[in-house]
Amino acid sequence: MMKRFWLGTLLSTTLLLTACSNTNDDIIVSSTLGDLTQQQFYEEMLEIAGPSMLEQIITQQLLEEKYSVSEEEVTTEFETLKESYGDTFAETIEANGLTEESLRANIYFSLLRDKAVTASGQDFDTLMADLLEQSEVTIEHPDLQHIFEKYTQPAEKAENEE
Repeated sequence: MMKRFWLGTLLSTTLLLTACSNTNDDIIVSSTLGDLTQQQFYEEMLEIAGPSMLEQIITQQLLEEKYSVSEEEVTTEFETLKESYGDTFAETIEANGLTEESLRANIYFSLLRDKAVTASGQDFDTLMADLLEQSEVTIEHPDLQHIFEKYTQPAEKAENEE
């Protein structure tokens, strides 16, 4: 959960910085230690968080195309968690690097995933392989092309064995 929160934060920051500048050489941080350019930040972020962040974004988009979760469902689950932790709720989410907003986002994704698996009657990997094939997802960046192999390779192996 904490990883997703930080990945989302990094993505948002990068998108904001990208939208606000024209070149990749723009300095985003200056210090006596040296400058950090937008390009350096992007490359580091891509290396650290890129694959899992991209997987999360594409997975959510694919699932949202066919399935939905209401704000009411998220709120119900959120309140259930809040009640179960009682007075330690705020401390618990903070200790896990979460805010109420990021916890709600995690709950949303979890409910979306559960709903998709239940409605499709498939395990998650099979469902993702089907959704990826139907939507013809192509990852252009060479360092990120491996992300969905875990969903596509079993199907390709089965086809090759026939």
